[in-house]
Amino acid sequence: MIGRPRTKYLGMKGNLTVTDDNDSPISVSEIQILCPICESDQIGPIGIGKVQCKNPDCPFLKTHTKGKQFRFQTSAFFKNALEDQLQRILKTLVMGETTQSHLGKQFDRSPALITYLHQKMEAIFERNDQRMKLVIKPTLENAVSLDEMFIKINGKQAFILMATCYKKKKVLAVKVTTSRDELHMRDLLIDAEANNGKPFEMLTIDAWGGSLKMAKNLLRPLLLVIHKHKRPYKKAVIWSIEYEYIETTVSKRIIHKIGVNTNFFTTRHKREYYYLREEEDLTSKAQKSRGRPKGVKNGQGKKTPKSSSKNKRGPKGVFSVFEKGRRGYAQVNPSQKTVKIAKGGPDTVGVVLEQIIQIFARMTIQNNLAENRNSVVEDHVCFSGPKDHKHFEIRLRTYVFYLNNPDQISKIKISHRLRSDLLDKELKKGIYGNIIRQQIRYLQKSQKMEVLN
Repeated sequence: MIGRPRTKYLGMKGNLTVTDDNDSPISVSEIQILCPICESDQIGPIGIGKVQCKNPDCPFLKTHTKGKQFRFQTSAFFKNALEDQLQRILKTLVMGETTQSHLGKQFDRSPALITYLHQKMEAIFERNDQRMKLVIKPTLENAVSLDEMFIKINGKQAFILMATCYKKKKVLAVKVTTSRDELHMRDLLIDAEANNGKPFEMLTIDAWGGSLKMAKNLLRPLLLVIHKHKRPYKKAVIWSIEYEYIETTVSKRIIHKIGVNTNFFTTRHKREYYYLREEEDLTSKAQKSRGRPKGVKNGQGKKTPKSSSKNKRGPKGVFSVFEKGRRGYAQVNPSQKTVKIAKGGPDTVGVVLEQIIQIFARMTIQNNLAENRNSVVEDHVCFSGPKDHKHFEIRLRTYVFYLNNPDQISKIKISHRLRSDLLDKELKKGIYGNIIRQQIRYLQKSQKMEVLN
């Protein structure tokens, strides 16, 4: 055999120290030094205060000619401890459990670093399709609640639009917009249905014009539950929208309107409802001839009398079913989720109420599911950083993704290494460090007593 024998490395240990009241270092315990890359104990000294990994199978050697060089406080145990600390910071940050400034004080880091970590994490999700999906798997539900929340961005009013499914209580879509018109509500529903995996059969909305127009112009059969946030609070209206076709073209829209009290499905009882059927012709009408009508010149001729009723804001006639509709009665059994219409009642009413009770059994009819998520967002999402709609929406989507999928928090990985002085401060200010210092004081006191005796 030619050459010197291969050196055997039996491992090295370093002293974990804590300072006493006089700032003198005192050894607490010996810590095994492991490579931060392969966690091998085949370690050799190199230079002053440094060591080098001597493991020939270390992955670091795939891109380098010599083993990884590091210090005692950057070895594997320290690296893993700091990564766990970073994981706790990111978890607290993404779930909005405290403010960024308070979080910085809690982990003894600057608020600027916390903001940097937040933005770094959002940048990863900016390139990740899962952030846009908001859910890992399609929810495949039949009903969704659409609602909005008012916020101020640079002193101007904006809206957070949110869609929440009923059974799994997950947020399927969120948008930050300057309006809640038909176009924005339609975009919100499109995103929600993409995350749901199929079109919704039932929508719960407020009585805003944009939501109503969006639902009517979908041109597909739909159940619509409308609960207004103004008087009358105890009333809700259910629309069953159907269509008639001539060949493949939509010719007529039929809306079955049912007016009920919001406690209709809460207990087993005989309930009152109002029913009204409306039809709307959707076929294209012949264009009127150009020019003014015959016999009308310079404002002369017959004029339609102005309505004496006061103009009210909001969509007209949403609750007119309680005045114009035909009254009927139904026996409601929420425990069995059944509704029986009294003799002479329309069959359509029974079919529609049977579908609605599957969602609202033992519940009041309110559009408050998405409002709950709005309150959670308002309390937990810290809107720091650039004050624009895009940044607000990114921050919201990141939070909502982890709200829907809490098991994904443990999978957060960002390339950032915290300084090891966190460990020194933990030993100085933490509970374990406090116990060690008390032990040191007790031993010093005992030694003094032995000398005096």
